[in-house]
Amino acid sequence: MAAVRAELTQISSSEIPNALRAEMGHLLIRVGLPHRAISLLSPAVRRGAELRQEASTDERLAYALALAKIGSSREATMILTLLPPSVPEGFLYRGYICQTQWNYVEAIPFIRKYLELSKREPYELAIARVNLLACLINAQELAAGEKLLAELREEAVRGGWHLIKRHLFELEAQLAMGRNDWGRAGQIVQDARAGRTAIESISDLLLAKWSAWIMAHQGQLDEGVRAIEEVRSAARTMLHWETIRECDRMRAELIRDPDLLARVYAGSPYESFRAKLKERCGGWA
Repeated sequence: MAAVRAELTQISSSEIPNALRAEMGHLLIRVGLPHRAISLLSPAVRRGAELRQEASTDERLAYALALAKIGSSREATMILTLLPPSVPEGFLYRGYICQTQWNYVEAIPFIRKYLELSKREPYELAIARVNLLACLINAQELAAGEKLLAELREEAVRGGWHLIKRHLFELEAQLAMGRNDWGRAGQIVQDARAGRTAIESISDLLLAKWSAWIMAHQGQLDEGVRAIEEVRSAARTMLHWETIRECDRMRAELIRDPDLLARVYAGSPYESFRAKLKERCGGWA
């Protein structure tokens, strides 16, 4: 991935044909270069403070997604709401924005609308359904989540979708934690990690995070806190800011550190995240 990013940074925007701008924008986003995508697409999508009417739907979608990736959710949402309702991806990206703001309940109807309208390949639709599953779990709609999990697991096995299967392990563990079945959650994460302790991917990072959290809830508080600190260090190296914040939140809850919790609270611009902190820690913070 790093090699691909390095190659793409060497390509000037002027070298990219107009017909390939949207496709290149999506590629830049996928490899973690949303600012480059914005630089590429902005001249096509914007004329000063106004949107260019001649910008293609694909260009607007890629530009809005890039904005969302850097946290400019309000502008991204404005662009997406101006798209025709017949464009499925507009709903998918609005759902994604809700997810980044911890508004999981609001994300669910957007993702469902995308799935209703989209004619994409089964694998792409499955990815959207995995996102829907994550929202259902976080919204505490656990029965609906378990039903969707079973469907996705069967399809992932049948289709040989190994990345999706690995992600489903993490979500299944979250479902178990949602039901306070810490033993089951620990077994799922252990099976998913299959003896791997190195953190070499985002999937490894997230599984290690949950492994540490589960450990702390199974009578190994000190070991769990130390493991969370190790995950935080790995997340910092990988520039995965969401995991850094989650590790700080977990550590603050586990050791009941009101100062750290206050920093986590103040550092988030999202009201839904702040409300979750109040709900979880209101009894002691």
